[in-house]
Amino acid sequence: MSTTMKKAAPAPLCYGRYQIKLVTVESLANAAPNIPAAQAVRGSVWTAETSSKLVEDLKAGLYVPPLVLAGAGDESIDLSDGQQRLKAILTAHTKGDL
Repeated sequence: MSTTMKKAAPAPLCYGRYQIKLVTVESLANAAPNIPAAQAVRGSVWTAETSSKLVEDLKAGLYVPPLVLAGAGDESIDLSDGQQRLKAILTAHTKGDL
């Protein structure tokens, strides 16, 4: 008798009062995190080559520093760190490269 088991979503890790969650690119794209004004002023500083390298690293399973997101409790998400990585990931996802 064959049964199919679904993989359970990983439980969030807790660090003090903070939770660390793994999220998918789709959930990031749907969440549309808010970029604080201080970061938004910088705009995009990565070149297309740098963004492409990040996507290659992700596909290869190499370590990429995490994005730091903060939930405000009202379903909105603020980006604390990783603006350039987030933009590169979402752009690649939109293009179908990731």
